[in-house]
Amino acid sequence: MVVISAEIMPAGKAEVQVPGLDDDDPVTQLVRVRHDQDDTPIVIEVVAIPFALAPRLLEEQLESLSVRAHFAKNKVSIARSRMYFDPILLDPDHADLLGIEPGVAVLRRRRLMWQPNGQIAESAAYYLRPDALEFYVEYSEPSH
Repeated sequence: MVVISAEIMPAGKAEVQVPGLDDDDPVTQLVRVRHDQDDTPIVIEVVAIPFALAPRLLEEQLESLSVRAHFAKNKVSIARSRMYFDPILLDPDHADLLGIEPGVAVLRRRRLMWQPNGQIAESAAYYLRPDALEFYVEYSEPSH
């Protein structure tokens, strides 16, 4: 992954909403772009984590960092996660990072993770390049 930005900011300024935090609460925001084997950008990842949960996050190797692994290593428990899928029109900044035209319809996958005490652990958004990934849901009959 390529790190576009990594900074500490007030939650109200983060690119993603961070439920349960006040606008002035500090978060660490990472913006990274994942590329395929041909070096084509395929996913933009925007992650906001309450600063208090990962105060040393920016000292990590951010190009290969897994948030869940970082939490596990630092004894931050995750009780539940929720994913949302939203079709959106790509804004110019994200379009530039994906190398496609602004206004193209893309799938945005949002993930929220909560700690056992109900407090937010992570808010993330993934902007998926439409010509690079395929999603489907498959159902199987129980008797087969």
